Amino acid sequence: MSLPSVFTSHVFGVNRDVRNNVCYLDEQTVLYPAGTQIVSYNTEQRSQHFMGVYDGEGITAMAANSAATMIAVAVRGTGNAPGTAVPADERGAGREAYRASSVFPRDVTTAATGNGGPAVENAEGAVVLYDLQTGRKKKVLLPGDVNTKEFISVGFSVNGTHVIAQAGGPDWNIYIWDWDKAKLRGTVKSSNNANAEIHQMSVSPYDATNTQVCVTGNGVFRTYKHAEGFWKLMHQHKSDKNLLCNAYLSESRILVGTEDSKLQVFEAGELILELTYLPPNVTVQHHLAPPAITDLRAFSTGVMAGTSTGVCVLFERTDDSTLLKKTREFFLEEDAVVACIALNPAEDAAVVTLKNSQIYMLPLDYDPGKTEQTKCVPLAQPFHNGAINGMDTAARKPIIATCGADRTIRIWNYMDNTIEVTKTFYDEPLSIAVHPSGLYLLVGFTDGLKLMNVLIDDIEQFWETPVRSCKECYFSNGGQYFAAVHGSTVLVYNMWTLEVIGHLKAHQSKIRSISWSMDDTRIISCGLDGVVYDWSLKTMKKESELVVPNVVFNQAIYTPDVKLAYAIGSDAILRELSDGHVFREFSTKQPLTNTTSKFTMRALRYPFPQDTPYDFTEHSYHSAPITRLRMAYDDQYVFTCGDDGCLWVFRLNDREQRGAKRDKDYGFSDEILVTKSDLKENFKMQTELRRKVEVLKADNEMQLRIKDMNYSTKLQELEDKYANEVDGLQKLIATLEGEHKANVVKYAEEMVQTQQANKTELQEVNASFKFKFEDVTEKYSSMQERSKELKSQWEGQISGMQTSHEARMEEIKSFFQGQISERIAYMASLKQESAAAQTSHDVGLSEIMADTEAEQLHIAHGFEHKLFIEREALETIKVENSQMHVRFDELTRGVDDQKSEMLKRQTEEKRLQSICRALEKDIMGFKREIEERDNTIQDKAKRIYDLKKKNQELEKFKFVLDYKIMELRKQVEPREEDIIVLSSQIKEMDDELQGYHRCHDDLGMATQDLLMRLRAAQNEVASEGWQIRQTLAALGNVQDDVAEIAAVADDLNAVKRVLISVHHKHTTETRSLTPPPPAPTSLHAVLRPSTPPALANAAGPALPALQDTAAAAQRDHLERTIATLEKRLQKEDAKRYKQNLKMLKENTVLLGLVWTPKNLHSEINLLRKDIKSSEKRTSKLCQMQENPSRTLTRAENDFVNPDQHLLRDGLLNKRRSLTMPGALKLLKGDIPTLSGLPPV
Repeated sequence: MSLPSVFTSHVFGVNRDVRNNVCYLDEQTVLYPAGTQIVSYNTEQRSQHFMGVYDGEGITAMAANSAATMIAVAVRGTGNAPGTAVPADERGAGREAYRASSVFPRDVTTAATGNGGPAVENAEGAVVLYDLQTGRKKKVLLPGDVNTKEFISVGFSVNGTHVIAQAGGPDWNIYIWDWDKAKLRGTVKSSNNANAEIHQMSVSPYDATNTQVCVTGNGVFRTYKHAEGFWKLMHQHKSDKNLLCNAYLSESRILVGTEDSKLQVFEAGELILELTYLPPNVTVQHHLAPPAITDLRAFSTGVMAGTSTGVCVLFERTDDSTLLKKTREFFLEEDAVVACIALNPAEDAAVVTLKNSQIYMLPLDYDPGKTEQTKCVPLAQPFHNGAINGMDTAARKPIIATCGADRTIRIWNYMDNTIEVTKTFYDEPLSIAVHPSGLYLLVGFTDGLKLMNVLIDDIEQFWETPVRSCKECYFSNGGQYFAAVHGSTVLVYNMWTLEVIGHLKAHQSKIRSISWSMDDTRIISCGLDGVVYDWSLKTMKKESELVVPNVVFNQAIYTPDVKLAYAIGSDAILRELSDGHVFREFSTKQPLTNTTSKFTMRALRYPFPQDTPYDFTEHSYHSAPITRLRMAYDDQYVFTCGDDGCLWVFRLNDREQRGAKRDKDYGFSDEILVTKSDLKENFKMQTELRRKVEVLKADNEMQLRIKDMNYSTKLQELEDKYANEVDGLQKLIATLEGEHKANVVKYAEEMVQTQQANKTELQEVNASFKFKFEDVTEKYSSMQERSKELKSQWEGQISGMQTSHEARMEEIKSFFQGQISERIAYMASLKQESAAAQTSHDVGLSEIMADTEAEQLHIAHGFEHKLFIEREALETIKVENSQMHVRFDELTRGVDDQKSEMLKRQTEEKRLQSICRALEKDIMGFKREIEERDNTIQDKAKRIYDLKKKNQELEKFKFVLDYKIMELRKQVEPREEDIIVLSSQIKEMDDELQGYHRCHDDLGMATQDLLMRLRAAQNEVASEGWQIRQTLAALGNVQDDVAEIAAVADDLNAVKRVLISVHHKHTTETRSLTPPPPAPTSLHAVLRPSTPPALANAAGPALPALQDTAAAAQRDHLERTIATLEKRLQKEDAKRYKQNLKMLKENTVLLGLVWTPKNLHSEINLLRKDIKSSEKRTSKLCQMQENPSRTLTRAENDFVNPDQHLLRDGLLNKRRSLTMPGALKLLKGDIPTLSGLPPV
């Protein structure tokens, strides 16, 4: 009897702890690890292929070569895998053990032996190479150090001949192998500090000659180069930051990401630039820590960075090669850490893996319609994050229901390999069962047992009972009952009445497993007390029991005929039970050899043979303990799930067609549950959509009629308009034809005259050239005779030199031939000595290799025996330890989950409130912006219409001007050379003029500075004079009061009255001693004083302090108003200058060739006069600088700065002609604004 074959159909999940856990094989194929397999996923066909990795105890890193023909997989050494203890709770190992025992085949391609050779277990980590074309193992690269337990990064050299790997702590070594010979070429420590933490090692893709790597870690940045068999430290930089990742931008430039959201650019080991990435909602989350840059991937046009907040940022390179510009952001999942980024060969798509076991596809092709922020979709389906606690399948539907530590329930379709429904809960579901119809779920939570409806896109609860922390619950095979474990009691419920029909109490401790019989009349249970009970549903009492001391039973199931039962316990013995007695025992414990590994699925042949050992096959797909194992109702599929978060689907192929329960004509059901409210909403939505369609049809028809009418009217108007224009153009053509005929006659006469003039001129030129040609001919003949004489002399010299050279070459040749013969003899002797040494070396090497192999075998056998003994002892200790920690873990997990859930809800509420407020503000701003843009669009539309009309008129005028320009060009062409010479002279004169202008501006600034100082000194003198006058006036008043008191000194009453009057006088009429405000010292005040100094000095006493304060405030307000008006005037001047310049350019294009030499000479003369006047003004300004106290008159000021007073007079409606330089300065905007003009 042969065993059926097992084929891997699909896997839902990914290994999140593997470094660099995704890469592209080609444009449509993506590689990522799942369990112990490398999955090749086709993005177009959505199909999967698998390649098993069975060496070591789990995958730690992977990398593919540049040619995509080979993949390097780093595996962990034995005895170092996290969670290697086999738990006592093998919950999924037995509910369907009977079915599984008869269908698991022996498959060498998927069994634990691996592909291409037997699996090798080593105490040290290893790098295994696989051929991606055949899927077979090619080489195993060992570091040769037992302390190296794992590798955190692996990569290929640019030429693909070497493999480089970064080992973990505490040594942190870098190894390089020649993979073709499996030979270690060198090793070096990437960090001398054992407590340091290295995060990534990357290989430079630019250095093809020597292998160059970069290592980053906590405060570590180093680059190494491997050349001539040795590692050389190239660059080292001590940093106070935690450097998480790096990527090569060029041969000497490296980009590094830090934990505090920094992007650092290193050039030849030196930090040249540091950029900070700020998330888009930094205003809302300014109080949170910055996101970490967890992964970097460089490509031809930029860099993609992954963060710890679930965001991928695309940076593009700018013209400055050191800068990066952020262009797009991809939002994956909130608070999810990006693990790895991979780009396809065309660099138009990327695949990103997250630390929560999700894979996303990112489109990189630029779409101008898209915003900078882009949301992405999963590559295939969203997977479980963490361990899968429960799993079950239905009989009437091809679905699998799973629940996991990520607090989600997911329903998968194993025929289409898709996910149908996903729902997240506040509590972690501990167990799950699916009704045979596939329409109901039974889920156990920490707070109770809940029954739920499976809707088309949701899972809805409709019943709950307080059965807390239920880890085992199952529906009966018929679906009319369901059973749930509550501590040490089994509760049996009626599915349709939801009433408890029985309590099965007998266990003394927690129940580990329950199972229904095929006819739903019996239940078998086992628990931690080491007892197996057989229960009858008719009497609700136990029929038999089995007690095995010191054994914890994990699973017990019935055979289909319910005559026998099988139970497996912690002693790894499978027991065959009947009526509470053990008939037979089968030991499933096998020694750990080179062909077994942990976390395997073992298939046994059933029925078991009587005498011979039973046959079995092992299949290793999970990288963590298997928690559940189920089989489809038709025995065509097997499903497993584990703590690694992977769900595996296996397809069975039984050559003997055993166990095929489903008929070919009897398919799966397609019924779904829909709530009444959903149906009403759908009907309401359909009615509303139909009504909207009818309304839209009517509106469209009406709009089409209106448009037809409008277009017909416009068409008639355009026809009339164009007919009128055609008539006008025909008349214009007739006029132009008449002018053309007249011009033809005119130009024919001019042509005859020009030909006659040119004919005489040509005769004169021919005569002059004939004389010159005869002179040149005589010179040529004399030079030819001279060259013949020189040639004869040179030939004689060359013949003599050639004979001497040949003699010298003969001597050199004879000398070197003797040297060569001596060297040949010496090389022959060396070859003989080398051959003898090689033979002796080969003999010694063979003897050493034989001794070494024998010693290795002896040591290996000894250590394997010791290792077997130690593992046996370790297994027993771990089983006892797991039993003690089970209850403690359950309690602490519940408390921690409750606390974390409360914190998450509080933070989520705060975040949503802040987001809502920000969005409301954005909406109001957008509305205002839309209104403003609508108004702007209307104004621009009117402006465009006016410009179109003006453009039509200008086109007509342009046609006439083009004709005139053609005539003018014909007249100007003979004089272009004179114009070029004059234009060069004008440029030189312009440069000199600009120098004079700069000198003039500097002198003007110095003059204004001196005037400001003079005004400040005058203000100080006026203030001091006012204070002296006030003091003298007060002193005179006091003297008068004293004289008045002295006059009545004899009469005390009179003195009293006088003193009182003096007191009232000085208290009520006290004048402010505050000096008048000084005259302004700014440039504006110097050039435009509001009040002459004489009037200020002649003013009466100062106002009171309160009035001075109000006046000062009013003055400040007026000054600010003036400054605002000046800025506005400057902007209008700049705008006017641009408009004038544009008009000048247009006029120059139209009339640029009309200048004549006469006009140019007159303009040059004007410029010379202006230069002389500028020299005079310069001398005048020098005199003013020597004597700054003298005040300028109106005429002197106009002479010093004529352009300003011309501009002022022009603004005051005075007619005065501008000079040519002044007009140019006015057009260019070089003349100051009105604030800089002298006072009128």
